[in-house]
Amino acid sequence: MKRQHERTSDQSGEVGECCKRLRNTARELSVRERLPDKATKQVDDAVKTFTTLQTSSPSKTYQAFLYDILRQCGTSPVLLCAASLGKKKIVDLGSKERVDLLAYVRAT
Repeated sequence: MKRQHERTSDQSGEVGECCKRLRNTARELSVRERLPDKATKQVDDAVKTFTTLQTSSPSKTYQAFLYDILRQCGTSPVLLCAASLGKKKIVDLGSKERVDLLAYVRAT
């Protein structure tokens, strides 16, 4: 856990907040062994994003980020990102911040 805190301290602003959310959701999921209702809805939305053609720019951005996480990190981090952050949070990040977040998820 100490290593994760050190990595997060390198992250600032929105990316740091996203990293904190990821850790909190992972901890809650580990303890409760289920997701809260809001997180479950966000995961359902992510599944729809994977299974349907995306035509809007924000939806394409979200889909591309989820695919990057899936290819580089696997299915569990996709679930964690969707549950913790959701589409709006990911889309609101800038391109560089999404890359920084991907690097963080890949490193943990």
